[in-house]
Amino acid sequence: MVERLISSSRESAPAGRALDAAITALRRGEPVLLSGESEVVLALAAESVNEDNLRCLRDVSARPLRVVLTRRRAVALALARREDLSGAVSISLAPELPAAVIRNLADPAASLGAAPPGLGPEPVIAEGAELAAVALAKLAALLPAALVLPLTAAEAGRLPRRGCRSPKRRMPG
Repeated sequence: MVERLISSSRESAPAGRALDAAITALRRGEPVLLSGESEVVLALAAESVNEDNLRCLRDVSARPLRVVLTRRRAVALALARREDLSGAVSISLAPELPAAVIRNLADPAASLGAAPPGLGPEPVIAEGAELAAVALAKLAALLPAALVLPLTAAEAGRLPRRGCRSPKRRMPG
């Protein structure tokens, strides 16, 4: 999580550089690998999703992509109940969902019309690396939403370092 990256004075310089590099990567529309206590996700700012980087994420793993939205945005879209407006929720996406719909989910100025197609069952509370992806988007001054691909540690270790399938920066957990 982002908080742990900047908590230790001994590690503050390397962690600060990793945080700056991850923010820069998100602003460029590049994926960032985030690791939490028990999970790893490849995250991309939702507002920068296009068909090319969406295809690249889908090529990394057959696992379903998830969009992580603030709870406030999910309530506004009628995707979550209005119990508490803090935190974020994670929503499973259909494999064929186009990039434009994902961007519109994140953008409060966009209209989705009827209920957005291709969304999975009821959202779950975002935790760990998924929640960190939204926090990182906020730090990058982007819309507080992320497209995430949950990975196993083995899958994350096999990611190539170059090319469109590669995360440009790795943030330790």
